[in-house]
Amino acid sequence: MHVQPFQIVFLLVGHKCDLVSQREVTREEAEKLSSDCGMKYIETSAKDATNVEESFTILTRDIYELLHFGGRILSWLIIIATLMPRELC
Repeated sequence: MHVQPFQIVFLLVGHKCDLVSQREVTREEAEKLSSDCGMKYIETSAKDATNVEESFTILTRDIYELLHFGGRILSWLIIIATLMPRELC
């Protein structure tokens, strides 16, 4: 019997992108992390509804595409705060 391994869908979400003056992680740093880890990246703000719906659309589309092609999915929404203290990064 062959067991197909699970595939994991990751989306790195930088939130509170409306608080630009308080930002501690640059967009470039977050994009590099997401690229190094092989995941997509998006910045969001619940306050002004920036990319909130789009982040869920990206995640569900990626899950659907994997399922459509016969994949077994474990999905995670990874949230890393754009306000995270730099020493924790």
